[in-house]
Amino acid sequence: MICKECGAYNPDHASYCKVCAANLKEGTQGGAPQAASGRYPAMDDTRPSRGFVRPPIWSAAPVDTDEVKASKEKPLPAEPVYAPEPFVRESEAEQVDLKAEPKDEIPAPVAEEVTPVLDEELHEEPAPVAEEKPPFPALEDEDEAEDEVDVMPDKVIAAPETAHEPEPPTTQWSPREVRKLERQRRKSVQEDEEDDLKAYKKYAENEDEDEELEEDEYDEYEYVPTPPRKKKSKQKKGGSSKLFWFLLGTLILVILIGVGFVVYYVATGRSSELPGFLSNINCAGEPVTDGTPDPNATADATQDPSGETPTSDNNNIQLSRETNESGDPCISFIVTLQPGETLTLELPNRDPEVITNSDTTAKSYEPVIPESCYWPNTPLESAVYTVTPEAYIVGADGVQTTLNLPSFDITFPEITLTLTAPTEIPEEGIMAAEGNVLHIEGTVGEHTVSVYVNDEQQIVYTGGVFQCDYTLQSEEQSETIVIRAEQDNCVSAQTEILATPYVFVPEPMVLTVVQGVDALRASETNKVTIRGTTVPGATLAAVTDNSDAANCGSVSVDALGNYTFDLTFNSNYYGLVNVTISAVKEGHEEASVSCIATRMFDERSDFINNADGYVEIPRPQTMAYLLENADNTALGVRLIATVVETFEQDGYTIVKLSVTSEGTEYTVYTMNQSVRWQPADNIGKRYKVYCSPNGTYGDTGDMFVVTWFALAD
Repeated sequence: MICKECGAYNPDHASYCKVCAANLKEGTQGGAPQAASGRYPAMDDTRPSRGFVRPPIWSAAPVDTDEVKASKEKPLPAEPVYAPEPFVRESEAEQVDLKAEPKDEIPAPVAEEVTPVLDEELHEEPAPVAEEKPPFPALEDEDEAEDEVDVMPDKVIAAPETAHEPEPPTTQWSPREVRKLERQRRKSVQEDEEDDLKAYKKYAENEDEDEELEEDEYDEYEYVPTPPRKKKSKQKKGGSSKLFWFLLGTLILVILIGVGFVVYYVATGRSSELPGFLSNINCAGEPVTDGTPDPNATADATQDPSGETPTSDNNNIQLSRETNESGDPCISFIVTLQPGETLTLELPNRDPEVITNSDTTAKSYEPVIPESCYWPNTPLESAVYTVTPEAYIVGADGVQTTLNLPSFDITFPEITLTLTAPTEIPEEGIMAAEGNVLHIEGTVGEHTVSVYVNDEQQIVYTGGVFQCDYTLQSEEQSETIVIRAEQDNCVSAQTEILATPYVFVPEPMVLTVVQGVDALRASETNKVTIRGTTVPGATLAAVTDNSDAANCGSVSVDALGNYTFDLTFNSNYYGLVNVTISAVKEGHEEASVSCIATRMFDERSDFINNADGYVEIPRPQTMAYLLENADNTALGVRLIATVVETFEQDGYTIVKLSVTSEGTEYTVYTMNQSVRWQPADNIGKRYKVYCSPNGTYGDTGDMFVVTWFALAD
């Protein structure tokens, strides 16, 4: 913000000028702006601005030199009128809360008619009249002006009252004060301009003023021209040309050698061997040696190492077995060739070996032939392979004579074939899976072995592993699957599998009741919770033999095969019911299991009163009447019987009783449901047994009852 009085730059948030203490917001608050003073003209809002601030407008008020001269001649008062108020810095002014200060404490603005008092008027010795100086001496150099030490006068003596009226301390300035304020103003303006320039560079990237600022920035950089490239010397250029022609000549020479090599193989009729030879050449140009004897190895014809000419009977040649430098097994024999004779060895796996005696005397030769030259190169059925070498001699006259070479044996390795699936194949065969598919897995020695399943070749993976899914040809007849592994120069291996068509065989169903007799008695709520185990995923259902007596709820089965359901008795029913639980699941057999659940009588009188009829045996009723009503479970019966024996069956205690009726002894089996009766400790004792009929016991045809109470007779 620019002060309208002195033209100094102030921060936008300042309320008073930091130079002249003028009110910066006087013209903007409380109505229309005030008129500009005569000392400083009003600011023209239409003038162009540079950046974010307006340029200062210097005072154009003229100086009356006659008035200045007259003031110099006036005498000074003996005592000072006042002392100037201390200068307030900008940092101290910003810390004051101007809004909280009362308006009467704000310094009054500078009067328009006041003329600044010059330094010459305040000096004790006025300057001579002849030498007039300008009211504001010019500064020769700004740097020299900054080096000067300006001292504010301790006291400022005002002019006589007759000449000038007293002014506020803030309106009287000396030339030194003006210069000092001018430097402060310039420094403040420079700092504000630097801040404005930084803000301008940050926020005004797309404005039209960017071009002017960029030009100022570019002027700070010094242009450094790129040094010219050095020209290559003719000597270096000539060297590159020679290198190029040398490489080109080398490439042409290599191509010619390769073409000549191919032409040689084609001309000699060995073009079929060329791909194999090239594939066995490594980066060093040497044949790859992996330990396998080369069937095309050249037979060595050597003489006797003693230096003497060996002798040989061509009609009785003996073979020798040895190994060459590579460790490959070889055969050798000694043959004598006359001058001009040629020995030819027929080799199955390579071209014949030819040895010619070009000397004028007879010589003995010992050809060394690798056994690999006689390999059959086919799968073998036997580990021992017999070879008879063929050789003949052609004389100088062209007569051919066959050599009788003895036979020799070569032993080859056998392939190991192991089946890993299926395993434990029974003699009657193994049944295929659903869809008549049989999965086969196995291993062989190496992945180079060929595996066939019923003459269909399978893929052998690294490590010699193979697998396949074989589909049987017939859905009704058994089939023998032949698995064969073979490789050249190895003994083949074979195994067979007898497979039968797929037939559905259901798996057995698991269904049990895990509760004892006591847990199958109804509680006070007339309910029995029945639990058990079955196959996970099975569907279960439970029913009773007497729906009027009790009913079963739905059966729930968890993921582990545990099931549970509730059996609820009729409130008016006492006795027992038979519960049947059935289970079904796809792929499994159907199964069912039964148990007996009871609702116990509280008192013996309840048994008698709630029975659908009550009889006493052997008097007045007989056992014949009881057998006729064996299935009437609602009938109440009292038996006088003797304990014969006891035993456990399905978690229940079964008591064998003896009853005599009409002179005939009857056997009665009873299931003990009494809590207090311990018949096992009272064998041979006679009791009054209160029970209910429950049919006959198994296949015996004897009466079967359920005992509720037992009293000693």
